[in-house]
Amino acid sequence: MKFTDSKEDLAMIDKIARRATASYPGFTTLEISMDLAAVHSNGCPLNLKGLLDAETHNFTHDISGIISHINRGNGELVDGFQPRYAARQEEPTEPTEQSPLTERIERVLSALGAYDELAPIQGEISKCLVDLLHLADREGMDITDLMERTHDEYEAEVGGGSADDGKATPEEIEKAKELYGSNEISIDADARASRADDGVWVQAWVWLDQEEDDGEVSK
Repeated sequence: MKFTDSKEDLAMIDKIARRATASYPGFTTLEISMDLAAVHSNGCPLNLKGLLDAETHNFTHDISGIISHINRGNGELVDGFQPRYAARQEEPTEPTEQSPLTERIERVLSALGAYDELAPIQGEISKCLVDLLHLADREGMDITDLMERTHDEYEAEVGGGSADDGKATPEEIEKAKELYGSNEISIDADARASRADDGVWVQAWVWLDQEEDDGEVSK
């Protein structure tokens, strides 16, 4: 793998990386600079000035796409991803067929963009999302199922339970109904569970009477 030795190109790449890390603090300037320099020097020269001055949505498309589609062993882009600011393009050209991975990343980031309080950690969210999407593809799983499995494994590790803590077994649900089921306590057929060494918590609904205006409880 080769890298450009053009001082002008390296200076431009540094400016692009600094702009990117200002929006995506989950990545370092060095990490993004290395990815950009590798892509620029190994099969996909970039219109660096155009990318630096690009509008936010085009800038995000190229930076997120490069980070998630670069082969860091040889600097080449994979999965058919094409930056909108590839060299010899003064204006961005919409790809005829966008990579499914990039499309999913952009869709989620666009939805998260509506929440101003998430802006400071958008880079970290993007980085985690890229890792999750790649893992989901390798495992052949839907991203939602993978996130639920990851959450369950985390809960098991923190709570001391096992990795199958997500849902209660039919036997656990039946036993919970026998012991606690009543007109005031309801247990769903798909109730969730949290296991410990000496027992298991089974999710249940508890009935509360509605209070009347004078503070008394109606029956």
